[in-house]
Amino acid sequence: MNFRHLNYLIIPRTVLGQNTDRGFRCEEHFPALKISLLITLICLSAITISYSQTLTPTFSNVDYVGNNVANQKMDIYVPSGLTLPAPVIVFIHGGGWSGGSKGPDNVPYFQQCYDNGFICADINYRLSTDSLWPAQIEDCKTAIRFLKANAKTYNIDICRFGVMGESAGGHLAAMVGTSAGVKTLEGLHQGHANQSSRVQAVVDLFGPVDFLKEDGHYPASCGSSGLIHEYSSFETLLLGIDYLHTHQEIVKTANPVTYITPGDAHFFIIHGADDCIVPPHQSRILDSALTAAGVPADTFIIAAGQNHGNPYFKDQVRTILYHNFFIKYLSVPCSSIGIIDTFFQNIYVFPNPATTEIKIDLPFINNFTLEFMDTYGKTVLKTQNQNTINISKLKIGIYFLRVTSENKTHTLKILKQ
Repeated sequence: MNFRHLNYLIIPRTVLGQNTDRGFRCEEHFPALKISLLITLICLSAITISYSQTLTPTFSNVDYVGNNVANQKMDIYVPSGLTLPAPVIVFIHGGGWSGGSKGPDNVPYFQQCYDNGFICADINYRLSTDSLWPAQIEDCKTAIRFLKANAKTYNIDICRFGVMGESAGGHLAAMVGTSAGVKTLEGLHQGHANQSSRVQAVVDLFGPVDFLKEDGHYPASCGSSGLIHEYSSFETLLLGIDYLHTHQEIVKTANPVTYITPGDAHFFIIHGADDCIVPPHQSRILDSALTAAGVPADTFIIAAGQNHGNPYFKDQVRTILYHNFFIKYLSVPCSSIGIIDTFFQNIYVFPNPATTEIKIDLPFINNFTLEFMDTYGKTVLKTQNQNTINISKLKIGIYFLRVTSENKTHTLKILKQ
């Protein structure tokens, strides 16, 4: 049966199977003339059709750091017949940051994307059993920079990067999406420091986002069986601490919600309503934080009757949703941006609006000048080769930021609050 048209029957930001102010009950919203089998498949999710795991990597065990460390290698899947640079999906495995790996078990999550022309990279990263935080996020970001630095080798379009992950991998995917440009998390010493780790779209599958708000937030269906995170847990092992609540500043560095700004990637969030490992409250926290920052999740699903890591999350119905989400936000290739804009294609300024300082992310550009001009065209602030600029002394209002490098210029509008 062909499921490709099912995406037209799913509306975004839903809580499947629950009657909430933001969701819908399937039977209340689908027209009566829809084929009954499709209604059953979508509403009950009773049939999970997984891809056969037959893909083999085009490039296996690619060493993205150059240290010949097994946990710093990736498999790259390149569809045959590509004639133009293609978008990339980076998959990050789960396993409580202490286990798991790249491999065939991950393929169903991204095979729909691969089958439709996406290059897919399945990455390993250092585990908490031998490397403490932030080694894990440094590796994820380094892998992304490696792919951009080797775009010609793999026929990659560097303007179109998505990332997805499940459980601990969902946490790391969310971190990639919210912490672009945070130098303490980039791992620039591992190579390709002139590239940006920023991505345009994130699929977060039941990942934790605020370690201090896991315990005590399990659904009633868990009873007393919810996993404890406060002491001797995956989280404390990751951070190298005994208790979470006694090291809140360290914990904060590993929470994706810490870094959310208006310039972040687009998000697709999905979580099981009966998850007793990572409570669904975690995804609600992420959705609320994104909404408060003005970048609400494009799709937010709490799936009734589903627990942690069910086959449901990588069946064909769900993976079509992930694919369609990536299509929505990774559809504009670099070649359509134009010659001048391509030079500045990955410029990001955040936060914007800003109060005290802004950060500017300029991949590929090492020597540059920044000029802040008021609405009369007068230069009020000028810096060179600085990525963080203090604007606290500027008056509240609209400014134009002119970026100049190699006799090329690009102008952005900045709002000072």
